[in-house]
Amino acid sequence: MTNNSLRDTSVAGQFYSNDPQQLEFQINSFIENIELTKFKDQHTRAVILPHAGYTFSGKIAAQTLATASNIEYDRIIILCPSHYVGFSGMALPTYSRCKTPLGELEVDTKAVEVLSTEGFTTNPEAHKQEHSLEVQLPLIKKIFNNVPIVPIICGYAEGEKHSRMIKALYSFFDKSTLWLISSDFTHYGKSFNYLPFTNNIKENLRELDLGAVEKILLMKSMNFKEYINKTGATICGAKPITTLLELIESSSKQGKQIIKGELVKYTTSGDMTGDFQHCVSYAGITFYDV
Repeated sequence: MTNNSLRDTSVAGQFYSNDPQQLEFQINSFIENIELTKFKDQHTRAVILPHAGYTFSGKIAAQTLATASNIEYDRIIILCPSHYVGFSGMALPTYSRCKTPLGELEVDTKAVEVLSTEGFTTNPEAHKQEHSLEVQLPLIKKIFNNVPIVPIICGYAEGEKHSRMIKALYSFFDKSTLWLISSDFTHYGKSFNYLPFTNNIKENLRELDLGAVEKILLMKSMNFKEYINKTGATICGAKPITTLLELIESSSKQGKQIIKGELVKYTTSGDMTGDFQHCVSYAGITFYDV
């Protein structure tokens, strides 16, 4: 399914610097002073990272990803929402390498081949321009260097097909694989067609977002889905997040590792710009073995 092709950058110079030195300096500034002592003895299994421009959410993403920097992984599986292309199922990469200003990342083509027999699809256009994937790649390259990746774009799926894909993904839900879930949180404002409240926006947004975080930390997919349905919260990576929760549930049902989740950091674009009329929220969450 994969070939020896390169996924080129599409948002370098927009969401993050396309200058290698500037980019490395920026990522270093995100992580150089963080305190990781509390995570050094933990085995991180998954992270939820935002995917806005680095000016807005790069610090949260980098610091959350760094909670896993003490572990040597065989691969990193990246689950991303599709912002530009509508399709059914989950789309595997058709390329074997990803370009970043800091160097290339290799795709774990053997893992891709395994998944390709289990109901997954391909959609090159969905991968080509998806920023929720691309903004994670320089962070991965900087923190994990040459660990291969498995980028997956999530479309719409349910029923037997979805169950089959979850089962296939679960075969990689082990200590040697880091799961990276790419998602911003609430998108608030007229341009997002989401105005559940118009007063005390900052406080109400925080309550709404942390309510979603609370459901995620319960690690029960149905609780999270019910919260999204009830509130209409515009969390763009709701499908990838739900997939992760289903994998954790499968692990729990089989009596395997006990996993705990923790909010690393939360903020909004409004906290930086002062504009809460058009605002996106960002949360970094880490999951680790207890």
